[in-house]
Amino acid sequence: MPLRPRWALELAEGGSVYRVAEPDEAAVRAAAPLLSAWYNDAHNRALLTNEQEMSAADVVEHYQSLRREGGKPFHFTRDGALVGDGDLRGFAVHEAGPEAEYALLIGEHGVNGRGLGTRFSTLVLHLAFGPLGLARVFASVVPHNKGSLRMFEKLGFVVDASPAGRRYAEDEGDVCLRMDAGEFARLHARPTTP
Repeated sequence: MPLRPRWALELAEGGSVYRVAEPDEAAVRAAAPLLSAWYNDAHNRALLTNEQEMSAADVVEHYQSLRREGGKPFHFTRDGALVGDGDLRGFAVHEAGPEAEYALLIGEHGVNGRGLGTRFSTLVLHLAFGPLGLARVFASVVPHNKGSLRMFEKLGFVVDASPAGRRYAEDEGDVCLRMDAGEFARLHARPTTP
């Protein structure tokens, strides 16, 4: 039986509808060729620190593996068209409470820098700090990914070089960032759905 989407949230803004949803198996399979092309794009790979080619079948396996490990994958759509994906992974409970790592990709060139990552990340974080009950969310960013660093700063993330933050680093040079639930609630009103 295919997995049905459990988590979804929408934001209507500027004449568009932005939607974050946990995709079911059929949606993952349908999107896998496009996601494969985005993951394999040289520009995107450098920002993701992805060093391997991923076929559509590899993308499906990636989503399945993420779920087996307790992660929550999301598809990002604008007006019904897929524009990227993201996930919460590495769920754990530490001294400050439940936490996870967040990663995202806006796939197409030319739409980056237009606030899409910020909109979709805000929606994911509303899910993370709301129904998923996280106390903190971390992100690890390669230092030359200035766009992602600006986006996380705009969202209110702070640099966290502590051992707690560094446990999410994929590479020694990564910039580790953190958002706490209370700070997110202070900065971001819950979006209204259309």
